[in-house]
Amino acid sequence: MLTEISSTTKFLDENTVINAISESLKKIDIKDKKILMLVPDKTRHCPLPLIFKTIYKNIGGMVKKLDVMVALGTHRPMTEDQILDMFNLSYEEKAGMNVAFMNHAWDDPSALTEIGTICSDEISKYTGGLLEKDVPVTINKKIFEYDRIFIIGPTFPHEVAGFSGGYKYFFPGVSGEEIIYFFHWVGALITSMKISGVKENPARKIIEKCASLIDMTGTCYRMVDDHDNSSGMLSGEELEAWVVAADLAKQYQIG
Repeated sequence: MLTEISSTTKFLDENTVINAISESLKKIDIKDKKILMLVPDKTRHCPLPLIFKTIYKNIGGMVKKLDVMVALGTHRPMTEDQILDMFNLSYEEKAGMNVAFMNHAWDDPSALTEIGTICSDEISKYTGGLLEKDVPVTINKKIFEYDRIFIIGPTFPHEVAGFSGGYKYFFPGVSGEEIIYFFHWVGALITSMKISGVKENPARKIIEKCASLIDMTGTCYRMVDDHDNSSGMLSGEELEAWVVAADLAKQYQIG
């Protein structure tokens, strides 16, 4: 079920966000489940400490496992100090939590598994004939150790994917280098002028095709910013929430 809270006149206050997340978690079967949170690194902005701590407070004692993976793509791995700073956690607070924090290892073949291939005919269809090749799809194999994925992060206009967020936290967020490089090459060929701020585009179609190869339940918490303030939040199944979040981002950030 999709929950939307937004404001076009002022930022969302902390209590509104906390209450919305807490209510959404009551609708999810998470007791004794293993949960993985996919989160952005410091190159993306959202109230990550608030969202994480609210989720942990609500379900930390109910789940079998609750871990965090930074969806780096090919970005530089974060140090422990950087991760704790990003979550506004002290070492003492972390020690009291049964949570593992980890970086995605995009360049470690042993950390990846191949889940399928996008065939050349499909690639040609998606790109209007610009490219035609088989593309293997690999992803961090640790995600399959969990029962449910929570995807947390912002949605905003993006020069390669049209809008950030959604299944982009899987591809290229926690995928292998071949699909990461291919995805960015598609964006470069089409150009950011034709992609940024466009919800339906070839790069996004490739992302969604890759995501269709994953048989796993995902729940997301998407934030939409109006300049410096969080003016919208969506929670629910990932694709549905991303579609609405992209529309809000277009309204708030493009106009």
